[in-house]
Amino acid sequence: MERGARRAVRVKLMKNIILDLIIFDISLFFCYNRRMKTLQKKSLFWDVAALDPQKNAGFIIERVLAFGDKEDVKWALAFYGEEAITSVVRKSKTLDQKSLQFWCNYFNLDKSQCAKQPSIRKQSAFWKR
Repeated sequence: MERGARRAVRVKLMKNIILDLIIFDISLFFCYNRRMKTLQKKSLFWDVAALDPQKNAGFIIERVLAFGDKEDVKWALAFYGEEAITSVVRKSKTLDQKSLQFWCNYFNLDKSQCAKQPSIRKQSAFWKR
């Protein structure tokens, strides 16, 4: 290969790398902005002052599945992935029965795999009269 041809290949390769980096930076910017919007919603996190998306992943996913809208769920799927969300659905004790059934159906999970909520009668002797 000639020297000029090698240089042209290197220049083309560098342009492709720079373009990939720009696209990556733009996607990170939008993901970050979407994350900040979701994590700052008072309708989802009315009782929490600060959240760490990594440390509080289970809590955040449960709140998004219970009270989030379509955009919040899209963000959670993009940020955490389907495997993490299905794991939370399987183990969750705080999702209400309607949400639990919906997400089990949505992710095609067997009903026996999803966590069973304790009955009110079994929760506490306080509720018995």
